[in-house]
Amino acid sequence: MKLYCPRCGAPITSDCMNLHNLAACCSACHELFGFCGKVDEDRTRSCDPSLIVPEYRPTISRPPRMRAKESEGILTIHWPWRDVYLRDLAIFCIFLHGWVILACATTLPKHPWPGILPGFALGLWFAYRLAAGYYNFSYVRATAHYLEVEHGPLPWLGRKILRHRIAHLSYYSCSFGFDGIIHDRWDLYAILISGRKLKLVAGLDLPEVHFLQRKLEDRLQLPHTHHPSEFSDSSFRS
Repeated sequence: MKLYCPRCGAPITSDCMNLHNLAACCSACHELFGFCGKVDEDRTRSCDPSLIVPEYRPTISRPPRMRAKESEGILTIHWPWRDVYLRDLAIFCIFLHGWVILACATTLPKHPWPGILPGFALGLWFAYRLAAGYYNFSYVRATAHYLEVEHGPLPWLGRKILRHRIAHLSYYSCSFGFDGIIHDRWDLYAILISGRKLKLVAGLDLPEVHFLQRKLEDRLQLPHTHHPSEFSDSSFRS
């Protein structure tokens, strides 16, 4: 608040104000006056919603792989699992199952060699993982007080339901090599009020984890985490 003398117009410094009595004395003309009305005027102006500057929150474009919709107050975001490693996983599964079949065929009519059993079990796991990679989707549903994460249609561990326990959201990177290229993937975590870190989803690229985090922060009314890339000219794909 800036205060001026009503008589000569000189600015009033803080050492010439009595905040307890809401009075001031001009150091130039020694005019004594009160400024209670000035305080009320500034208080009214500060409460005017039209004068409040909203927080700067750049628009984040929806990544091509993700779909988002809102219905009856529920935000739903889903995306397919398909990733670059599935081709190599399919080739590995073919060779592994071929080895198991060949090993079983060479031992007939005797009982299969016990060492084949771990390979057979491993082959089943990789085959199921491959099928899930091609057919499964991740679903995230959120309201103001509820968050649910599940995967399907093939059954998969990782379903989570959270209510009123999230302090904020954060993400962390993980990298893996494929075709001589290092691929960065990002996992989104919920930081609970207790301080515990809980993984929500994994395997996203950077624009996807930014988009998912922003949408969930808005819906769950959590504090927004700024990212350095939000303030660059080419933050995300349009």
